[in-house]
Amino acid sequence: MFNPFDRSAKTAPSHYPRLVFHGLRTFQLVSSVIVGGIMSFFIWHLTHDHWSTPWTFIW
Repeated sequence: MFNPFDRSAKTAPSHYPRLVFHGLRTFQLVSSVIVGGIMSFFIWHLTHDHWSTPWTFIW
């Protein structure tokens, strides 16, 4: 039977180019911060004008 938590069945992690990996992760973080900032700005303007927050923005 296959046990996913079997410690004797380890495989070595695959090698990745360090610069590409961290560059992509940094780009992902920057993109998420930009989208979050735009969404926060939009929600702030909605609440400032006494509109309710759309249900798609509620987490």
